[in-house]
Amino acid sequence: MLAFGVCIGSDERFATIALPSIEAVSSKVRSCVITRRNMSSIYTAYNEILDEAAGLPDLEALVLMHDDVELRDSRLADRLKDAFAAPDVGLLGGIGARSVTSLAWWEGQRAGRASWNGPAGSAGPVIDDFGFENPRVDAVDGMLMALSPWVVDHVRFDAGRFTGFHGYDVDYCFEVRRRGKHVQVIPFDLHHHDRRAGFPDRLGWERTNIRWRAKWGFIPRWSIAPRLTWLQAQSKYSSVVNRLWR
Repeated sequence: MLAFGVCIGSDERFATIALPSIEAVSSKVRSCVITRRNMSSIYTAYNEILDEAAGLPDLEALVLMHDDVELRDSRLADRLKDAFAAPDVGLLGGIGARSVTSLAWWEGQRAGRASWNGPAGSAGPVIDDFGFENPRVDAVDGMLMALSPWVVDHVRFDAGRFTGFHGYDVDYCFEVRRRGKHVQVIPFDLHHHDRRAGFPDRLGWERTNIRWRAKWGFIPRWSIAPRLTWLQAQSKYSSVVNRLWR
């Protein structure tokens, strides 16, 4: 059984992008799609999907993906089965990085490949290709994360510490590795229908990043409060400046 989990933000995106591609790549295997809608936290949504997937008979893998990811790999099921035949492999993605010290995983040593929609008005997609010579990474991009049955049974997202929609992918990959399983990139053929135009909620991302870095020992825990205070002050200052210059 191959399961797909999607936290849906747009029914239109899901119906026109993700769902048809899921049906196409899983047409020859037993599969199911588990969805959540109207969620305020992807941590909670994914934990609910994990709990549901854990009860499926003969689960071979759970693929967590965005509602605007298009799967184009007809060998997806075989790739997952082959990769998870190694008992030390816990999580797979299309693109990620090593030497990750913040939620900005792309600032590390990148590996893997993915295509994305280019900026508005561009001629075609943006393709990031960093190769698969060293497939083991610290974290992968959350547009697609494939989980082994062991991980589905034993690892949950940290919904007690984090909320919202930032950092879930990097934090979960670190937790999988802490439990002794490898995180790897493999050559999935997929496309993310996202223009990569930055963060619509940059302040929220920065707040989560501070808490995440403290959780994993990259900054001292005592520094969380002053860093958050400074971040809030910077945000207010920027807002005032922007209003004055309008």
